[in-house]
Amino acid sequence: MQNLTQDIVEKTLNITGKENLVLARQFVERFFNELKEGEEKIPTYIDHVIDPNLAMTVHKLAGACAYFGASALHGVLLDAERSAKAGDIAKLAVQLKQIHALLKEVISKEQEVLKALS
Repeated sequence: MQNLTQDIVEKTLNITGKENLVLARQFVERFFNELKEGEEKIPTYIDHVIDPNLAMTVHKLAGACAYFGASALHGVLLDAERSAKAGDIAKLAVQLKQIHALLKEVISKEQEVLKALS
């Protein structure tokens, strides 16, 4: 995740265009808000992995991460979605802990990303 800030900035600017920093910041703010919502939800799933909303939550987060270049988190989210759909609770419990740690790491880059888009 060394170049995570750069990856997010580049992906965003590819979408919005380099001349539209206001729109780029709005996209990034929405992305980080989704991640923060996920960060709040994931710990509840760690204790209750048999939740029908789990697969939907990780699917939504995976899509956002793919879109914005958070590839390490994206990969773990995809694996967790597969585990949730397969009912592999033991594997899923480990993946959810990884997801929570990676969410914190990606969220910690928010100010760097926003500064780069100023």
